Amino acid sequence: MAAAGAGAFTVTRAPLITMAEGDLGTTGPRILVGYDSQYGSTGEVAVTVGQALAERARVSVRHLSHVDSVDDFDAIVVGAPVQQNRWKASATQWLGDHGTAISAVPWAIFLTSMSFGISPDRAGQTVAKQQLLAAAARVVPSPPKASAPFGGFLDYGRMAPANAAFYMLMAADDTAGDFRDFAEVTRWARKIGPLLLKP
Repeated sequence: MAAAGAGAFTVTRAPLITMAEGDLGTTGPRILVGYDSQYGSTGEVAVTVGQALAERARVSVRHLSHVDSVDDFDAIVVGAPVQQNRWKASATQWLGDHGTAISAVPWAIFLTSMSFGISPDRAGQTVAKQQLLAAAARVVPSPPKASAPFGGFLDYGRMAPANAAFYMLMAADDTAGDFRDFAEVTRWARKIGPLLLKP
C-alpha cells in the first residue's frame, strides 16, 4: 500500500517552479510589472517588459501573490496567461481587488497564450485575445493605456505528469514549445513607456 501511495505521489507531484522577481533601473518613476503564472513562463515575459521599461524608470517585477498594495507606484503593468479561454481568474481577482488604486495611475495589461503563438490566423487571434483583455480590464474603473497578447510557452517538464496528461487530453492543440517573441515584447514595452510615464 505504501508503494502504491508513493507511486501516486510521483504522478501528481509538480516540479519546483521558481517565479521571477526583482528590481530593475535606478532612476525615474516607479513602475510595477506584476504577473500571474502557473509554471513561470509569463514571469519571464514580465521580466522582459521590466527590462525595457527600466531604461527610463525604476521597475519592480513581482508575482501578484506578493503584491499587497500598489500605492507606491506611478504606473502599473499586469500580465497573466489565458486559462479556460479567459485571462487567469486569480489575476482578474487581483485586478479587481486593487482596481480603485490602479485606476489612479496609468496602467497596461498583457496576456500570454499558446493559441496566439501557434495559430496561423494571427489577425483573428489578435481580435479574440484583445477581447479577453478588455473583459479582464473592465474590473478597473479606468481603461488601460495599452494591451497586448503574446505567444506562450508550453513545457510539459514543468508540469506534474497528471496535469500534463490532462492538458494533452483537453487542449485543442497540445503542441509543446516556446512561442514567445521576446523582441516583440520588448518593442511593445518600449512603445508603452511614454504612455505610462507621461506627466
